Amino acid sequence: MIKKNVIVVGAGQMGELVSNIILRQGKFNILGFVDKKKTTKINGYKILGNDNFLYDKKIDCSHIVIAVTEFKRRLDIYKKLSKLKYKFPNIIDPSVKIDNNIRLREGIIIGMNSVILNRVRIGNLSIIGTSVNILHDCTIGNNCLIGGGTLVGANVVLKNNIYVGVGSVFASKKIIVGNDCFVSSGSVVLKSLKHKSKVIGNPAKIIPLNE
Repeated sequence: MIKKNVIVVGAGQMGELVSNIILRQGKFNILGFVDKKKTTKINGYKILGNDNFLYDKKIDCSHIVIAVTEFKRRLDIYKKLSKLKYKFPNIIDPSVKIDNNIRLREGIIIGMNSVILNRVRIGNLSIIGTSVNILHDCTIGNNCLIGGGTLVGANVVLKNNIYVGVGSVFASKKIIVGNDCFVSSGSVVLKSLKHKSKVIGNPAKIIPLNE
């Protein structure tokens, strides 16, 4: 199999993690990283330049992985590079267990030992951490980040731009979490959340906006 070239945007901890998944996945050849950092190499791969390196098309490579955890920046990069006809492959660790009838969009990253059951949908740019369990008939929207060890129960809907801290739990029932919510690490979510809610605790309770 001929490997396709890929460039990773973001040379931080997420970028290093993603490069390890790409190596295990064995489908792509990493040309290097794009980042504003002065670091010379990450995981043995060079920093090719900052974001302008891609906007100016300074290298013959059509596949990009956005390994950036900041929501707005990730989305901005995606929109700009989409206009330049770049492609965004899904980077899925070989240890991940994926059931039947799964719908995956593009630019998705899924870490080691995660399990995704029947009829799950995952939107563009979402990042699923290590050892995450997503049960059947769930929908994960665009540009979400789900921390390691999280359990997303059956029939849960997470809309767009949602942060879920490590070790959180969503009960198996028709829970809908609105856009731009923040779920603190270890939270146990038992009911739906309005957009821009910020919650913490077991059971999860709303954190006042001034805190």
